[in-house]
Amino acid sequence: MNVARLNMSHGTHESHKAVIDLVKEYNKTGRGCVATMLDTKGPEVRSGDLAEPMQLERRDTLTFTITEGANGKGGRVSVNYDGFIDDVSIGDELLVDGGIMSFVVKGKTDTDVQVEVVDGGVLQGRRHLNIRGKSANLPAITDKDWLDLKFGVEAGVDYYALSFVQDEYVIREVKKWLAEQGSKIKVGKQIGMVPPTTCASGYKS
Repeated sequence: MNVARLNMSHGTHESHKAVIDLVKEYNKTGRGCVATMLDTKGPEVRSGDLAEPMQLERRDTLTFTITEGANGKGGRVSVNYDGFIDDVSIGDELLVDGGIMSFVVKGKTDTDVQVEVVDGGVLQGRRHLNIRGKSANLPAITDKDWLDLKFGVEAGVDYYALSFVQDEYVIREVKKWLAEQGSKIKVGKQIGMVPPTTCASGYKS
């Protein structure tokens, strides 16, 4: 293994710091040289937690809502992004996890989006949602991503992977921010690059 990936979609800063510390200790033994890479969660739209999985068949109806606490009961499922209402139009095709399930948008209000099942299946909680042919108007780097990047700088992470990067301006923004933090990491497209890492044996990665 050459790189230990820290998936910021899961775990805590404490659990990731434990991994970083273990990697650093291993590198000091001279038996190898493993880098650490922080992979940001990135902007995404997800459904909320469900009381239980929902079996949905073609032509069933469902309501996605930005109202917190909707857990599938009464056919209502929460969404973690308030701008979801503005991004969706009647007639749009809504996909779950890239298309394992799909819905067509039949109506919407200020808080709700009513859909009809096209391709059914079992809907689980915290599923990725996207609109076919559209991008959500989410910030390129979320507040959580900035906190995670700050943690990475303080913990001495070697590489960064930025999720769902759509243009070069995001890279430039992160590069500028890293420079302001005193980091020597150079940012390329999607993945940050660092000077060679010297391990206990003198081997350079």
